Amino acid sequence: MFNNFTRRHLLDVPEYDLKYEYIPPSFRFDLYKIIISDCESTVQEYCLFRDSAVSINKDIVRFRTVEEMEEYYNPDLFVEMLLDVDWHQILSLIEFYIHKGLLEPAKANKLFLYHKVGYRYKFEKGHSRELGEIVVHYESLIEEADRIVEADIKYEGVIASIKEAKKALIDPEKINLAHSIKYSIDALEGFLKGWLNERKLKVSKLGDAIKQLQKGKLCPEHIVKALEQFYIFRNRTDNVGHGSPEVAPISKEDALLCLEMSTSFINYFYKKKVTNTFS
Repeated sequence: MFNNFTRRHLLDVPEYDLKYEYIPPSFRFDLYKIIISDCESTVQEYCLFRDSAVSINKDIVRFRTVEEMEEYYNPDLFVEMLLDVDWHQILSLIEFYIHKGLLEPAKANKLFLYHKVGYRYKFEKGHSRELGEIVVHYESLIEEADRIVEADIKYEGVIASIKEAKKALIDPEKINLAHSIKYSIDALEGFLKGWLNERKLKVSKLGDAIKQLQKGKLCPEHIVKALEQFYIFRNRTDNVGHGSPEVAPISKEDALLCLEMSTSFINYFYKKKVTNTFS
């Protein structure tokens, strides 16, 4: 991206995991350097600064003549705007720059990747990049959910629940963490009911499925214990297991963990052939 000593040796790569609803200052500085790299004059940079501000409805100092631009415009105005605006406005600016042909999607995604920002610019192959948009990116967790959806699992209700859990995490207009957790656990519950039913073991809910797994010694004890804790979490979290007038303090990390755990459990039992019992 920038071939200086720090970048060549990866000395400023963030130590934290993917961040959401946050754009670090270093990302904003890099964006500025990329965007102005093709500007050949003060007037060009000011026009880009003005158009950027207008695209996100940001009020700025306006100069009306070329003389005013050349005399009074200072690059610090552009930098300060990029540092001051909210995280979502930076994402909107990136979409604006890509749609205007000022920024390559690959460069934008390299910025997201390097600075560990949990978004990516996506557009369908064969379609204009102007039709693309920035989406939430959850790396391997969402990919694992996709693999479950694409697998040869015949329980339609399970597939539907996984899709809804994913949608509740990544659809910008419909993000609902409690719903995502509920659908993740619903998927696991539905799968275990079907899995046990194939073995002539009738159960009506997740708690019963866990008891049957333990009673029949159908998997190791530590797997059963992990499922029990998952079940307890579901029942004790407001608006996940049961309706509540209160809103549980759920984070994206909680919802991601539940999706990861559900898909992992489903994967485990889907691939499992019961040829022995566990004591």
